[in-house]
Amino acid sequence: MGGHTSSFLNEERINAYQECTKLTRSEILHVYSVYRDELEGADTLTHKVPIQKVRELSVLQNCPFRDRLIKLFSEDRTGALGFEDLLDLVAVFHPNGDVQGKATYAFRLFDGDSDGYLDKADLIRILSIFNGEPKRLDMTSSTVQDIADTILDEADFDGDHKLSYVEFEAIVAQSANFASHFSFHF
Repeated sequence: MGGHTSSFLNEERINAYQECTKLTRSEILHVYSVYRDELEGADTLTHKVPIQKVRELSVLQNCPFRDRLIKLFSEDRTGALGFEDLLDLVAVFHPNGDVQGKATYAFRLFDGDSDGYLDKADLIRILSIFNGEPKRLDMTSSTVQDIADTILDEADFDGDHKLSYVEFEAIVAQSANFASHFSFHF
């Protein structure tokens, strides 16, 4: 797309997006190009691309949490994304994205029942998704249960048998590789 901007994506808006997302001008223009060309997004702030189309993005094809991830960034939680929703998703998962933002979205992504906690059922679901079919990590269901119990034993500081966001954040803080593993190149 080069230096081309649209009436929608003018220099003032690009500067504002740079300020709030920490993405470079060229990264913002690339996201806009993908939104406009691959997702066939319109040149307005109000247009939303349906989830069926967003699922086709190549960068999301191998994401085991693809639909949930898309819905988390969808303003109305249906999975329909506008340009700013897509820009937010790219900014959070950018390799240089803020660790705090990554942790917030990871927690929300993993909190399957959206109750504000990661309980044993959430942990088992997450581990099972990561294990996948075929079994990528070669874990039996018994092993998955044992790992979920171990996580709760070690990270549940208040003893309520579930992880709050603060407890999850402590796990993230101890993980040297969290930010790089919770990233993708768009």
